[in-house]
Amino acid sequence: MQILIATDGSDYSRAAANMLKHLPLGNDVQATILTVAPQVDAINVPHEQVIEEIAVEAEQTVTRQASELTELGWRVNTQVQNGHAA
Repeated sequence: MQILIATDGSDYSRAAANMLKHLPLGNDVQATILTVAPQVDAINVPHEQVIEEIAVEAEQTVTRQASELTELGWRVNTQVQNGHAA
């Protein structure tokens, strides 16, 4: 079974992923955890630092959820995209 889990790191997205852990899906699950990091337009701040901080936070978000799901024996991929989440 393949599952796509979109997350923004909020309590709601963590609750949704937690709910999946309690469903009788078995161990043969391939999950992809996806988050979208917002694009930063150049403004009056050193935007390279802001972009790096956003990328690090996004990677930490998907990695945290992936570690919880790999404990179930699931195969988990993580993916961070840049753009607008909506």
